[in-house]
This record gives sequence, structure tokens and C-alpha cells, in this order.
Amino acid sequence: MIDATTTTRIRSLNVIQLALMLGVLYALFGIIAGLIAGLAASTAGSAFGGYGMPNFGAISIVLFPIFYGVLLFIGGFLYGLIGGALYNLVAGWIGGIEMRLETRV
Repeated sequence: MIDATTTTRIRSLNVIQLALMLGVLYALFGIIAGLIAGLAASTAGSAFGGYGMPNFGAISIVLFPIFYGVLLFIGGFLYGLIGGALYNLVAGWIGGIEMRLETRV
């Protein structure tokens, strides 16, 4: 087995691709969090409806994941867009992230 290591630098990122990737990942996190929040809201609302807890009902199990997913997609996209642009700017000054890659044959 031959191992070869190479040191490489990430000089720039495709900002749009990074923004899309983070947007989709954050949306998936939002859907999962929305499902959990929807279940909690529908359960707690039913159990404590008369004690000042709002009763969102079963519709929250559908609406919360959509709401969280859309909001987190937008947030993740903007984070990727701004973060990628800032990375490219700083990488121009200091050279970017240095990585050590290994190739196995």
C-alpha cells in the first residue's frame, strides 16, 4: 500500500453553492425541530389549555415544521452567502485554510 500526503489550501469557495448547501441543511434541521415543537405544542396545549397555555392543536404538527423549515432555509442561505463571501475575502489576505490530504492507491 502506497500512501501519499499532499498539503492543499482552500483559496475560495463557490458562495452560491455554499449558501444552497447550508440553506438545505438548516431547513432539514428546522423540519426536525418543527416536528418536535409541533408535537410538544399540540400535547401541552391539550393538556394545559385551561391554564394559560395556548392550544395550537394538531395543525401545529403540520405548520411548525413548514414554518421552521422555511425560516431556517432563509437563515442558512444568508449565513452561507455572507460567510462564504467573508471567507473568500479573508482567504485572499491570509491564504485560506490549509488541509493535509491523503491519497491511497
